[in-house]
Amino acid sequence: MKASDVVLGQRYRWTRHDFEGVATSRIEYVTGCWQIELKNMYVDKDGKPDTYGFWVDEGEIAEIENMEQESASTNTGEASRTGGPQDGPSNLSSH
Repeated sequence: MKASDVVLGQRYRWTRHDFEGVATSRIEYVTGCWQIELKNMYVDKDGKPDTYGFWVDEGEIAEIENMEQESASTNTGEASRTGGPQDGPSNLSSH
């Protein structure tokens, strides 16, 4: 089975619905299907996080190119660690 090419913490576009978000989770099913959770990472008018998201088939998302260079300098290798509590991706706003 091929591993997912999606990088958690990177911004992607759900091409079917033109939704943009940050890849925050991924699931591999026994059937070989990968799904990625894309979350909106905005702050609402009251300063509270507005982090709704969608689970999307990996084949329906496209990487947002201009974010790749920006996140490469802040990548801390979260994707290589497994299990247990972890810090969130370093390129997300803390608001």
